[in-house]
Amino acid sequence: MDDYKAILRFQFGSWIMSYLDDVKLINSFHQDMLVKGKNILFVYNESIGRFSITPASGKFFLENNKFNVSIDNFTPTATVYAMGILNATPDIHAFDEVIMTFNNELRGTGTALIPSRAMIDMDSGAAIKVRAGLKK
Repeated sequence: MDDYKAILRFQFGSWIMSYLDDVKLINSFHQDMLVKGKNILFVYNESIGRFSITPASGKFFLENNKFNVSIDNFTPTATVYAMGILNATPDIHAFDEVIMTFNNELRGTGTALIPSRAMIDMDSGAAIKVRAGLKK
């Protein structure tokens, strides 16, 4: 568990540590997951050595305005393009895990394909590979 907490601290920053109290490690379908109660908070991707954000942990990111991409009023599907992005927090680099929000409402999670500055400045091109889109 200490190794996984260290990965999360490296991946997202020390602010995430206060949300990791009482998390448990489970292995389901050959994937390591950090859970709290009945909520899966993070899923470890062994091939890239990183955790994925889930909708359950997305609220932590929203509360702290971290790794947050503000999108227009739509439900994200497979890919979010730069033209649909309104703003992005400056902590986002290419291949970081991110949340997508509209008016402080969680709309999905995914992986940034480009850094936040490019998301804001570009008018076209793929910006986020969506993992989970949440219906509005």
